[in-house]
Amino acid sequence: MVDPSRQSSTLDIIDYPGRRPEAYIADLELEHEGFATRYLLHHHNGAGITAVSYAEALFGEEPPEGGRVSAVLGYCASSGVAAHYAEVVARETGETPLLICFDASPCTLGDIEDCYLTAVRQIEEDQPGSAEPPLDVMELADRPHLLVDAVRADLVRRMVRGLAADGITDDDVAGLVAQTVDGTHITWIRHLLACGDADPVVRTRRTVNVVSRGYTEAPAWLGAEGALTVRIDCDRAELLRHPDTRSAVLGLLRRDGAHA
Repeated sequence: MVDPSRQSSTLDIIDYPGRRPEAYIADLELEHEGFATRYLLHHHNGAGITAVSYAEALFGEEPPEGGRVSAVLGYCASSGVAAHYAEVVARETGETPLLICFDASPCTLGDIEDCYLTAVRQIEEDQPGSAEPPLDVMELADRPHLLVDAVRADLVRRMVRGLAADGITDDDVAGLVAQTVDGTHITWIRHLLACGDADPVVRTRRTVNVVSRGYTEAPAWLGAEGALTVRIDCDRAELLRHPDTRSAVLGLLRRDGAHA
């Protein structure tokens, strides 16, 4: 029987996607130390709205082919999904991975509303004065599937109207709408909804929260009693590219038995 500690292992990474001023987990360049990394959101189709269904979809799309997941890494609000993903890994493989969060934070309804309004601005930036009033996202917050459908219909309508004004044909419009609305905005909103659904009673063993200078309070689902906090003396934007963060993460992985 193969010793589980010597099986090929991966670091499964759930970052907080989209454009942002902060660095990404990829900026830690853990691959340069020989670790096998899998950035799970790169090929995810956005299936699932609840934290559990989202985490299960991520695992199902790319299960650890005969190997093991030695650690799960999650940034900001994605840490909530990462906690659920670690539970899925433990259930499906029999081994509980180390969970490393970075500035773990809850996702709020305001974050989801901001995402939608940003999409509206991006779609209508070339149509000054033509914008319709935005949807009331807060009113739909307790019906997430309806929220996704309503936001998609709204963004499609706005984009189709703008493209038609530019004289783009129907065939071209269909492809552009699918790529932009479904492939970018709706996938992003589904991700935020899953992050916001992270269960506040989840308690994942073997949890570390690596935090920046201004970080103040861990969310309830992190399990503050059992989680280790590692504080890095840098601002939030630099956390994932700071050399002390990289050193701390490498130390955690090696002490926990992760190997290249």
